[in-house]
Amino acid sequence: MIALVALWPETRRAAAIAALPACLATWHALGPSAAVVEGASLAAVFMAERRRPIVARARAGAELARALPDALDLLAACVEGGATLDHALAAVAPHVEGPLGARFAVCAAQLRSTRPRREVLRTLGG
Repeated sequence: MIALVALWPETRRAAAIAALPACLATWHALGPSAAVVEGASLAAVFMAERRRPIVARARAGAELARALPDALDLLAACVEGGATLDHALAAVAPHVEGPLGARFAVCAAQLRSTRPRREVLRTLGG
């Protein structure tokens, strides 16, 4: 069953459909209680696999949210000091930890390029 977790989504779906006859065979051979246990364990494996990317996205979002207040304070100080947004992002990016600092660095580099400012700032938002 653990090997099912490593399969691609289409293959997992086919494996789930193929597991139905196995549950029916268990039902006839060992009775309904064993079939229910087998079905529940298969459902738990598939639900755990579906939950993994959702949890990963939530953790990444929480990490961005944790770093945001300090980053905004630094950006505000730079802009109040007279720096443009492009220069403020480039100055703040090395001092912000985690993925937010990397996003700021990419955004600052893209603002220096010929990409439109609106498009670059929209990609910064996610």
